[in-house]
Amino acid sequence: VKKLSLASKRAFFLMENLLEWSISELNMTKPAPERIELVHILQESIDLFILPIEEKGLTVELNGVEQVVVRADRRMLQTILRNLISNAVKYSFKHTSIRIGVKEETDRVEIIVRDSGKGLSEGEDILKKEFLKSEQGTAMERGSGIGLYIVKEFLDKHHSTLAVESIAGKGCAFSFHLPKAEQQ
Repeated sequence: VKKLSLASKRAFFLMENLLEWSISELNMTKPAPERIELVHILQESIDLFILPIEEKGLTVELNGVEQVVVRADRRMLQTILRNLISNAVKYSFKHTSIRIGVKEETDRVEIIVRDSGKGLSEGEDILKKEFLKSEQGTAMERGSGIGLYIVKEFLDKHHSTLAVESIAGKGCAFSFHLPKAEQQ
């Protein structure tokens, strides 16, 4: 029952991605920024992938996110984080870790999702690839190839960009910036 529930959540996640992408392509999506406690939205995103995390024996570390409050569109940020965490799980080797952390700056926060996976080949730039191409994960997981495209689109709407650092066979780090929310 747990596997069926998670499979249906993942199918819903894919359908939601496709719908959000199509709406974005029609320029119908405009961000509605609000104050968001980062730790809660991250935990919700991680919980969606708890079964594959457990199956691969992965550990997920949240570093320094507890007191961080950002200003972003909630649905778009959920989609961004779900896609980055999904990829981190998909491409991580068994019994390794995924580290999610922040670097606070004066008026913004850098959010970093780092996996311990297969990484990218030297010279490979996944941000310039056709968006419907997807590599198999380390446990032969399949994807739609649309996730990073949506991430880039939604970050663009937040006046941010996606940066990628990778070492082949060691993993990838995806990072982006969001404005800090004013303290209440």
